[in-house]
Order: sequence, then C-alpha cells, then structure tokens
Amino acid sequence: MVLWLYVQHLTMEPQKLLTKTYIRNMITKEQIIKTINELPDGFSSEELIQQIILLQKIDKGMQQSLQGQTVSNMEAQKRLSKWLK
Repeated sequence: MVLWLYVQHLTMEPQKLLTKTYIRNMITKEQIIKTINELPDGFSSEELIQQIILLQKIDKGMQQSLQGQTVSNMEAQKRLSKWLK
C-alpha cells in the first residue's frame, strides 16, 4: 500500500514536478480524500495517520529535490554506512 501511494505521487504531471508552483508546505484535501478512498473498508486511525505522514514526507522530499537539497549516491552510501554500524 505504501509503495503504491508513493508511485501514485510520482506519476503526477511532469510539468508540476518541474516548476516552482509544485512547492508547497501542505498536502491537499484531494490527496487526503484519495488516500482514504484507497484504504480498505476497515482501517485504524493509526493506519490513516501513517498514510498522511507518508504523503507529507514525500511532499517534503520533492520540495527538497526541486530546491537542489540533495546528496550524491556516494554521499548517501557514506552516511548509511555510519548508521548501519
């Protein structure tokens, strides 16, 4: 479920991803409604909150990427190797 939502977020229209108009600090009501509709008929409030947090994290990552706040693969590997010791 989580991966599917991530993929759906990434399939957003490319022009929205490449422009500054995409940058915002909140998720939309439409995204929340879509997330709720994609959950099974019975779900806990914790599951919904986890999905909302995931949407926020994806949005934040997209914002950081558009603003050039990224690291190279080599730098990411260095950081991970320190954490995984």
